[in-house]
Parts: sequence; structure tokens; C-alpha cells
Amino acid sequence: MKRKSLQGSLCAVARALNVIGDSAEGIVEAVPASDGSVYQEYVITIKGRALLPTLVALAQWSSEYLFERREVRSVPIDAKMRRPLKKLVLHSEDGQLLDAGEILIRASGVSF
Repeated sequence: MKRKSLQGSLCAVARALNVIGDSAEGIVEAVPASDGSVYQEYVITIKGRALLPTLVALAQWSSEYLFERREVRSVPIDAKMRRPLKKLVLHSEDGQLLDAGEILIRASGVSF
């Protein structure tokens, strides 16, 4: 079975984001195929790589809530150690661990 690289997985997700319009622009870019053929490949841009925490969080969430224990799923792993990543958590500016009840999302420009 061929393993998909993170680059390929991110590209697939980013291409799927094209359905949301201009806000997805710049996540991937088409470049000439590395094998010299007439085809193009998609590569992740800096803007696309910035989505990595979001994609890891979604993969971890889906693994926990959408799959049965032995069901095959995508699991983000450390490329060097080949071990699953620790579950992403959110911390306050001073380092305190936060849960959902301790987080607000406000419009930018609004005083806190």
C-alpha cells in the first residue's frame, strides 16, 4: 500500500477548500510535475502550511469521535520518531491549559 505524504494530504484538503472561494486562494499552487511530464503537481504554500495545526486537530478529533476503535483512519505522526502526535491542547498567554468553557472568540478590533 502506498503511503500518502503529509504534503499530498494537505494538497488534497487544500484543493477541496476551493469550494469556499477566494478565501482558499494561495493555499496550494500548481507547478510543473517533478517527473518532467506535461502534468502539474500541487504544492503547499506558506499559507497552506499555516493550516497544519487545524488539520492535525481535525484528524485527532475525527479519530476520537468518528471511527470505531479498530477502524482504519488517518493519524498525524512525527515523521522522525514515527509515533502519533500528542493531542493538541490550547494554552493561555501565560501558559495555563484552557478548556472550551474558558475560550471566547471575538471580532478583531474589539477591546477585551
